[in-house]
Amino acid sequence: MVDKSHCHTEIIKIERVMIQRYIEQLKHNIISIRDIYIRKAVDYIYDHLEEDMSILDIPILIGFNSQNYFTTQYKKYTGLSPKGFREKKSDKYSIGIKNNIWLIL
Repeated sequence: MVDKSHCHTEIIKIERVMIQRYIEQLKHNIISIRDIYIRKAVDYIYDHLEEDMSILDIPILIGFNSQNYFTTQYKKYTGLSPKGFREKKSDKYSIGIKNNIWLIL
């Protein structure tokens, strides 16, 4: 005879594991607000390359309070610093962006 409480415990463990796996999958598919801001910065730098605007002004324009935090997040997202991105773009290279997003310049 099977202990019913043991069966319920096993079912709960299995459901918990399934829920944890589902949440982990969701984490990889959700675009964060930070990602949206960084994407906005990438687009802004791309669109305003020819202007004399300092890259130091861009974080403030798009809503970041810290230049250092912006640069760190930008580099994490694109693999390049904002200045490096601008230089690569001006050299007409293709730049691969992390997270399966690509910009062909």
